[in-house]
Amino acid sequence: MADAKGDLLERIQHAARHGQIHVSRVHGRERANERNARAQDIRAAILCATSAIDQPDQGTVRIEGGVDTDGDSLTVVVAEASYGLKVVTVF
Repeated sequence: MADAKGDLLERIQHAARHGQIHVSRVHGRERANERNARAQDIRAAILCATSAIDQPDQGTVRIEGGVDTDGDSLTVVVAEASYGLKVVTVF
């Protein structure tokens, strides 16, 4: 049986597999543009991530251990929403 952290990562990756990823209008898009991270890079990083760290004080989840489509490390911070994932920032 998966632990709570595994369940969280599994839930985030499930949303990503089903295309339920939306980049926040201001900060998320600015950071993605600064890092040349396209939607497919963010999705790839989430799908191959190795950990999801709940950040309840910020209402976000930090997704670590993933890489973009070029194989570069990419950490993604998301907020879960009724429509899926809202990408808050990437680095």
